[in-house]
Amino acid sequence: MPLLTPPAGAAVNVPEWSVSELSAALKRTVEDAYGYVRVRGEVSGFKGPSPSGHCYFRLKDDKAVLESVIWKGVWGRMRVKPEEGLDVLVTGKATTIAGTPTCLASRMCSRVCGIGPSAADT
Repeated sequence: MPLLTPPAGAAVNVPEWSVSELSAALKRTVEDAYGYVRVRGEVSGFKGPSPSGHCYFRLKDDKAVLESVIWKGVWGRMRVKPEEGLDVLVTGKATTIAGTPTCLASRMCSRVCGIGPSAADT
């Protein structure tokens, strides 16, 4: 069976996309549909600023994971900094980077917003 044969019952008139075309279309769709968002989750994979000064980490809950970025210029102005395992509420732009759904964090709060380990104790 040749590699490019569509599976039985598949539409043969489905348009073909390059990886970059589909990635750009997904980016436009996500940004147009969601814009700025508030996302609650647990910080995972945070290791501090990279050599570029940007911070890369993941926000997760029990069902999903969202890649997240804090740009260097935003990092210096943040009052609450992410820490591994911290439950946070992040405000930022929903987008994709290289096709991966991503949250560009511009604000973050934890205990100040009543989220995190101390919230259950109060």
